[in-house]
Amino acid sequence: MRSFRLILIVVFLFQFTKTVASPIRTDSLINAIHQTHSDAQRLPLLLAACRQNDIDLDTFCRFAYRANAIAQNIGTELEKGYSEYYVAYALYLNSENDSARTVIDQAILRFSLAGKEEKRLWFKLISLKATTYQGQRNNLGALQILYPLLLIAEQDHDSIAMTQSLHQIAIIEGQQDHPQQLISLERRALAWLPQNDPSSRIIRATIFATLGKAFAQQQKYDSATVVQLKAIRVFKEEEDLYNLAIVVQRQADVYIKQKNRTGAAKMLHELLQLNELIHMGSGDLNYHLSFINYYNLIGQSDRAIQLSKEHLYGAKGIGNTKLRLSYLVALSDSYREKGDLLHYATALEELVAAKDSFYHANATDAIAEIQSKYEVQNRERTIAQQRLALFRKNLLFYGSLSVLSIFLVFSGLFFQRYQQKSKEKLRLMQETEKRQTITAIKEAEEAERKRIAADLHDSLGGYAASIKAHADEMMSTQSAKPDNIALLENNAQQMVSLLGDTIWALSRESLKLSDLSDRIKIFLQRLRKNYPTLSMSVKEELKHDSVLLPASAFHLFMIVQEAIINAIKHSEAQKIGVFISNDNSWQIAVIDNGKGLIPSTQLTEGGNGIKNMKRRAEQIQATINWHSTIPNGTTVLIAATTF
Repeated sequence: MRSFRLILIVVFLFQFTKTVASPIRTDSLINAIHQTHSDAQRLPLLLAACRQNDIDLDTFCRFAYRANAIAQNIGTELEKGYSEYYVAYALYLNSENDSARTVIDQAILRFSLAGKEEKRLWFKLISLKATTYQGQRNNLGALQILYPLLLIAEQDHDSIAMTQSLHQIAIIEGQQDHPQQLISLERRALAWLPQNDPSSRIIRATIFATLGKAFAQQQKYDSATVVQLKAIRVFKEEEDLYNLAIVVQRQADVYIKQKNRTGAAKMLHELLQLNELIHMGSGDLNYHLSFINYYNLIGQSDRAIQLSKEHLYGAKGIGNTKLRLSYLVALSDSYREKGDLLHYATALEELVAAKDSFYHANATDAIAEIQSKYEVQNRERTIAQQRLALFRKNLLFYGSLSVLSIFLVFSGLFFQRYQQKSKEKLRLMQETEKRQTITAIKEAEEAERKRIAADLHDSLGGYAASIKAHADEMMSTQSAKPDNIALLENNAQQMVSLLGDTIWALSRESLKLSDLSDRIKIFLQRLRKNYPTLSMSVKEELKHDSVLLPASAFHLFMIVQEAIINAIKHSEAQKIGVFISNDNSWQIAVIDNGKGLIPSTQLTEGGNGIKNMKRRAEQIQATINWHSTIPNGTTVLIAATTF
């Protein structure tokens, strides 16, 4: 987890660092803190130290808690907010993400958005909350925060906030091994960033660092070097040692892959100096593997073997299974570079056992596991060829190489049989799942038809009863009052609209998310003639146009329609926006700038409107939540729960 936290610092650190280089050095601040005896003087020094880019992690955590304790007693509301912000970040660094979110939620409720600095702090807290979800690999939770935050930043025309939100979204794509999508999003973020604004230097450098990682994943090493060297230059000038260490390590790996010994040695020397200042930790994966790969590059295989063994079998051995796999691969590669075939075979045997254990414990990595076994088989064939050559040169090794050959043959047969069983099991599971899916779809479609029929019966029955009542009144009084005629016309129009919406949904075998968006636009167009002063719009960001079942599209349309009507009748809003997005899964946000959340009993049908929205959401396996929008207004967020 320590290595993963260091990677995430690239995502987040620029959001709380200073925007220009501080004239006060960290060591001067620390000395001043120790020499000050007054809490009133110590508090601003502690907060300033927490903002520094070259303070080690342990000192940062200690200062954050001390600042918070003082701020709660004598600090201003803004000082309390920043101290809680740093405490939440310290908790996040120690993998206490749930506790960090608790502190963030309490801090958000404690201050208003009265000034520019308060709003900046609010944005940092919300961004940190999304980062805690990323720390738990809960990308859906992070995106449910980041997309509405991006929308708020766009509405405020805050280019820095827009860039930061989009950058965090891009990092999630990188975590999911989507380097091309990451590059596309980061280029959009750079386009939003002001060119001549000094406050954007750290942000731009951080984006360059992330682009470098994506280029390296695509084996575009020259492009990775260009952007990473730019990032290194800025981080040095700003004394941002955390980000600097991460990018220096990545550039060292690029030079190693290019077999550039001089460049790799220079980067690793800088990395050692940085580690003395910020203490990256002996448990960090990439930090030590870079040195192992470098030793193999320069022919010091024994040194690489020794370092690999220290992390695998030493007093501070690695307990994390996935981390051990990387060191076992490094150890086997080191033996191969040395030409020690017997120990190479032993390391491969341990690697195979570790991979099998990891495969059974992590079903989601099944495809990667099969690929790893294929690579092991290729390595075993290489060993067999090397064994034959060695046998011809020296007959003294014939006995040991014969035993090794038999072992490799049985290993190959074992893996071949294992793969055949896995493929057959997968095929049977797919056939069973296919049959169950077809049956479930038929049952679900029939149930949805019955539910929609009941909805139509209730809705159309109510409108028909109203029409009959007013028609009877007109016949009994033998007069056609304008109000009665208007009510008859409105009820008839509502019946026609409801039937039209139902026929639109159920007359097709399937509907796309873009079809639903077009239907919402038509609905808003019908409303505009009755509310000419109200601004209503629909915005789309559809990377993938999802296909919806007709019944699901109908329920989703009715939920959005109910949310819009509630906003019109109860929020006193001047603007209503519908935001439709789809990356891995769809979500729809209905956002107004009205007076905020109101009791459900004041909504349509005495509270039944909310119940109906929740019921429809459950029927289509979606979630629906109501949030207050800062500084005012309400957001209704509907999102898919299955993928």
